[in-house]
Amino acid sequence: MLQQGIGKTMVAGVACDRILDEFECFVFLDKIGEANLLGLQKRLLQILINVEGWNMYDDTNTNINEIKSSLCRKKILLVLDGVTEKEQIDNFAAGERTSFHSGSRILITTRDQKLLKVLNVDDKYIVNGLSPNEALQLFCHHAFKSDSKQGYEELCKSLIHYAGGYPLALEKFGSYLSAKSKDQWHKILDKLVRSPYFDCIDGVYSSLSFP
Repeated sequence: MLQQGIGKTMVAGVACDRILDEFECFVFLDKIGEANLLGLQKRLLQILINVEGWNMYDDTNTNINEIKSSLCRKKILLVLDGVTEKEQIDNFAAGERTSFHSGSRILITTRDQKLLKVLNVDDKYIVNGLSPNEALQLFCHHAFKSDSKQGYEELCKSLIHYAGGYPLALEKFGSYLSAKSKDQWHKILDKLVRSPYFDCIDGVYSSLSFP
C-alpha cells in the first residue's frame, strides 16, 4: 500500500477485520519506521507466546530467533505498518516465508513502491486519493465544521488541489486554515500557485507533518 497520509493504516485495519476469523493469532505493529524496535519485538513475542510472566529479552537478535521459532506454531495474520526499509521486516523474522505456519499472511504498508519489489510481495494494493467532491467535503468539514461556507466555494476548490486528494493532508490543511481570514486564504493560495508545496507557507509545514 502506497502514498503518504492517504489512509494506508485505516485500509489495512478494514482488510484485517474481514479475515480475522481465519487466523489463530493477529498482530498489528504500527509505525515500524519510527517506533522502538525492542518494544515492538516484545509486543509480538508476548502475543505469540501468550505466557503470563514470560521473561522478555532485551537483545534484538535473540528476539528475532525467538520470533522465528514461535511463528511456525500458529497461523498468524501479521501487519507491519509504516515500513521504510527491508531490514525492518527482518527484525520480525518476516523476511523468511519458511518461518511461518502454513496459511499465515503478512500485510505491509509502506510509501516506497521499490521496497515492495525488493520484498517480492505476492500482491500489491495502491490506495487512491479521494475524488474532488469527497476531498472538498472533508476539507470544508475541518475548515468550517460544515460542508461549505458562502463566498468560499471557488477558493476551497483551488486550495484542495494542492493536497492531492490525501485525507490526512486535507484534514490538517483545513484545520490550519480554519483560524485564518479570507484575505489570508488568498495569500496562501498565491504562495501555492508560485510554489506548490506546503513548506512554502510559514507555519503550515509543521502543522502538516505526517506520522
